[in-house]
Amino acid sequence: INIGSLGSSLIAGSIQSAYGWHMPFAFAAAGLFIGVVWFLFFKHHAKGLSSPPGRKLFSFMRWSAVIGGMILAVALFAFLMTDTRIANICFYIGSAAVLLVIIYETLIGPRNEIVCIGVCMALIVMAIVFFLLYFQLYTSMELFISRNVNRFIGGFEIPTVYFLGLNGLWIITLSPIYAWLYKHLQKRNSDLSITTKFPLGILLIGLCFVVLNLACGHFADN
Repeated sequence: INIGSLGSSLIAGSIQSAYGWHMPFAFAAAGLFIGVVWFLFFKHHAKGLSSPPGRKLFSFMRWSAVIGGMILAVALFAFLMTDTRIANICFYIGSAAVLLVIIYETLIGPRNEIVCIGVCMALIVMAIVFFLLYFQLYTSMELFISRNVNRFIGGFEIPTVYFLGLNGLWIITLSPIYAWLYKHLQKRNSDLSITTKFPLGILLIGLCFVVLNLACGHFADN
């Protein structure tokens, strides 16, 4: 995934610089289509890895329902992108429905599961905060880089989209180190729990935004 993220940002940046934005989106669509075809040709190699529901064959009616649902979903989201007011209303209704279902399942479930559901809810809230910050990379961060970062090396201007690949690059670079570290801690029974890693991740992202805030202050002073 991260190799693809790094490679696609470099390819998209180069294509966009030469041909504009239409071609990167066309290449993305073609790449996704090739990925689906690749899966269909080689899925038999993963038969032993599937779960019992995954081994069941889809009937024609189910395939029709899935494809029809996909087309309707694309049309719906395309429409919602044109009207933020309706999109917000749908978001609030959907969020309220999910919350009511969780509350209902909590009330009817065994008492010993209430604590587990509470822990899951706390992790979900932290995950929401994490991804709210994380996905700034593709929105406000891109605008910040485009408007405030000197992207020239010699006479070459680094396309803004290249910076999207830095996330994948750092994951590829640091993953072996973290894999060794966690394995080492696990052998010593000192590995961090999930409930510790979640807030640590949010803390690190928060510190990154502190650096950006200081940088914005520097730009304002100058």
